[in-house]
Amino acid sequence: MHSNHLDLIVRRIQGRLNRESGPLEPPLIYLDPEAVRHIYQELTGLDEPPGIHVALPEAEAPGRAEARFGIETGYRPPARLLFEAMSPILDETVPRVDRPEDLHPLAYRYARIFGRFQTTHFPDGGLNLEISFAGVRGILFYTKAFFSSMVRPLLGSDRFHSLGCQVEALVYLHGRPQRTIFYHQSFGDDQEHVWLPLAPVALREAEGNIESE
Repeated sequence: MHSNHLDLIVRRIQGRLNRESGPLEPPLIYLDPEAVRHIYQELTGLDEPPGIHVALPEAEAPGRAEARFGIETGYRPPARLLFEAMSPILDETVPRVDRPEDLHPLAYRYARIFGRFQTTHFPDGGLNLEISFAGVRGILFYTKAFFSSMVRPLLGSDRFHSLGCQVEALVYLHGRPQRTIFYHQSFGDDQEHVWLPLAPVALREAEGNIESE
């Protein structure tokens, strides 16, 4: 078990509960609780995060809580709190992708990416979601068997058709980059595009401008 990782995670959770860790990060656009739990297991070797016991000492200032932890008892921390507690470790251990060539050794691994989250008709004409980053189109929720089996969100409203924002994301790379011609019959440009399927773990709106291909 990586006790140093567990110690840091517990300290971060306690700091958040006691409001000692500064302002929260910008809101998450998406978070996969199962993936968060799996990453916690990989980092610590434990099946479950520590239980939280929250006490409200009478002598403390209003709005302040004291958090105590036990591996087997207490309430499990919510996925967002656990993810934020693990974020410093992930920032140090998960590679960031800045160029297409960075992707090749990272197939079937986690990666940190920065790009544009948007709707797209790539690659088959259906309305899909992608993160365009480092010259690559990352297609979300792709099912390997065939395009018709993709999990497609209900994107019927004008709001979703115009979806687009810069994000920083933790994703799982389902394979290596591949090339596909985006034909005009599928609302494309008849050009070849580099893409790969992504399983998003966490998406957060990014501050500042991020160049997107």
